[in-house]
Amino acid sequence: MELSFNTLDTPALTKAQLSGVLFDPLGLSKRETNDFIDDFFDMLGGFKSEVQHSWIQ
Repeated sequence: MELSFNTLDTPALTKAQLSGVLFDPLGLSKRETNDFIDDFFDMLGGFKSEVQHSWIQ
């Protein structure tokens, strides 16, 4: 598993790059891998919303 970045200033990993890295190790199809990544980020968004809400109360 190898990651490469265009610049060292602010390394960012796109969903496409993440999908390419996880495709083989997970043993999923590319579509399943993309769905997995989308679900993961949706879950993180929900968690972030819950944490922000708990700080407000």
